[in-house]
Amino acid sequence: MSNLNGNVVLDVTVLQLLVYVAIPFVVDLVSKRFANSNVKAGLTAVLSILAAVTQEMLQAGTDVTLNGLAAKFVTAVVTSYVFHQYVWKPVGVTGDQGIIQKNVPVGVGTVDEAKAAA
Repeated sequence: MSNLNGNVVLDVTVLQLLVYVAIPFVVDLVSKRFANSNVKAGLTAVLSILAAVTQEMLQAGTDVTLNGLAAKFVTAVVTSYVFHQYVWKPVGVTGDQGIIQKNVPVGVGTVDEAKAAA
């Protein structure tokens, strides 16, 4: 996408898709390696809400609707889950055994001893 001057212009939708794809990285950065999955799901939900609200406000301005927010929230959660589960985790970037979790030892959440022992 570029304008008449040849400058690259990112559409809000493309930018938001990039944010949705990056949510698993952020969740891994701020959570402990063997944190309970409820903590990671909660972080994903919070980041998805923030992303949806931001996108809705950028696109709709003052005409923010609950339907628009809900659709963007669901899109954010599904996109981030799919990219985590089927792209980033299999190549070893996210997840308990991923590069991010192994190299960033701090974070929120208590360690799930059953996951840590497995």
